[in-house]
Amino acid sequence: MKNSTTSNDTCYTIQPLTTCIDIKTERRLIASWHTSGLTDTQIRKILMLYFGEPAWMNLQKLYDCNSFSQIATGLRFRSRQEFVELLLRCAGFGFIWKNKEEPHTGKNLLAFYTPIWHVCDEKDMVNEQDSDENLQDNLGYINNNIYI
Repeated sequence: MKNSTTSNDTCYTIQPLTTCIDIKTERRLIASWHTSGLTDTQIRKILMLYFGEPAWMNLQKLYDCNSFSQIATGLRFRSRQEFVELLLRCAGFGFIWKNKEEPHTGKNLLAFYTPIWHVCDEKDMVNEQDSDENLQDNLGYINNNIYI
């Protein structure tokens, strides 16, 4: 029996929204990941997720929190926590939070997605400017939705 969402199969149950990617955008993404402190090996792993790994996605084309341990193991991260912390430093992904009122940390992350595969719902979108202004008073410095 074949899993119809594995990346080894040529006929997926789920399909990407596009198969064309702007190279300038990708170069900017990779540069921002490098600036965020990711190593070349980590960038390669994150890039694999950005391009899409259907085996780890659900049918809504999201990487949900139930698969974070499998992703961390499959990409050979030391732990699930290391993977999630690294992911939160990466621009380009969309994040869906369990509770939008709480700080955007790994414990609050419900799922993430790549814009190549998933179109976000308006209910998932957060007005970053409003949330940044409210949280800066309480948390000090904010960098890419990670509160330091």
